[in-house]
Amino acid sequence: MIRFRAAAIAVTASLALIGAAAQPADAGPMTPNRGRYAALGDSYAAGVGNQPLKNAGVSLRSAAAYPVLLADQVNKVTFLAVSGATTGTVSAHQVPQIPRSVTQVTLTAGGNDVGFGMIAMACTSPDAATQCGPAVAAAQARLPQMTADLAALIQQVQDQAPRAEIYVTGYPILFQCGPHPVLGTVDAANQQLNHAIRAVALAQGATYVDVTDEFAGHGLCQGPNSWILPAGSVAPLHPTARGQQAYADAIEATAFTSAAES
Repeated sequence: MIRFRAAAIAVTASLALIGAAAQPADAGPMTPNRGRYAALGDSYAAGVGNQPLKNAGVSLRSAAAYPVLLADQVNKVTFLAVSGATTGTVSAHQVPQIPRSVTQVTLTAGGNDVGFGMIAMACTSPDAATQCGPAVAAAQARLPQMTADLAALIQQVQDQAPRAEIYVTGYPILFQCGPHPVLGTVDAANQQLNHAIRAVALAQGATYVDVTDEFAGHGLCQGPNSWILPAGSVAPLHPTARGQQAYADAIEATAFTSAAES
């Protein structure tokens, strides 16, 4: 099993750097849109943790990110996702840049709104026994506001791109350690976040993309079979390149047609 406590400092430091990376000035697309697909969201949609694009800057967008995989080429997608984004920053800085002509939009957001990274940090720290429960409770208290903000965000996307089908993704279950007394709490909170996102997406007429089956058996406790970057990596708790492919596979399974074919 991965030694989470020994690596907690590395997790904390790396996640702090990722959260600080979101700067609205760098929220624009890397290349002009030549298809009909726009990708919005946070570090999971940006592909953080994989090799960044040449001019990615603080957005940390990667050619290995699922939007690029779906589009086949980076210049076939209006790639707006940014590391550290919340539903609020997606609304303020990403949605206004969606071309009105797009017919498909993907969105991964909500985790930063509830402080999911803080849960992971608290529940893998040396003081997890005392810190994990309060961190989960704080995230649960933020869920109602997140769901209201996500609903408003989806409506904003619909207004900006009235022809677009919107695909809202959930997040992978990170640890998958079985009946672990602490890390099981993180995974349960992860599931609760996904359930909230799903409910909002469906209520707003968007397509919800569940990635839990794609990542089943590939959590951090699966060691070399994990598709989640471990503590000590450049972006712990983010999908590897194979994990980004799993996202793309899950989205394609919902009848998404790549921008390169549109």
